[in-house]
Amino acid sequence: MEAVGASRLQQIAFAVFSQAQPNLVSYTLLYWEHNMRASFIVGAIGGGGLGFEVMKELGLFQYQAFAVHVSSIIVLVTLADRLSAWVRGWLT
Repeated sequence: MEAVGASRLQQIAFAVFSQAQPNLVSYTLLYWEHNMRASFIVGAIGGGGLGFEVMKELGLFQYQAFAVHVSSIIVLVTLADRLSAWVRGWLT
């Protein structure tokens, strides 16, 4: 691109960024999915949120509410995984 007269900003925007974009998006989605799982673990050990609710329901023998929350966690993580796979496939 330098040989045809592109400026430094154009080289970064159209050459460097366009080649790095699939990896940037892939890692962003991977971290998002990881953070969803980690938030459940942190909540389970006392940090609040959905993990706390699950542990509270398990301790109070409220198995129907426990099953609903665990199912929602599984659905959310699966959706995040499928979304990231679709976006990575779309970008490559």
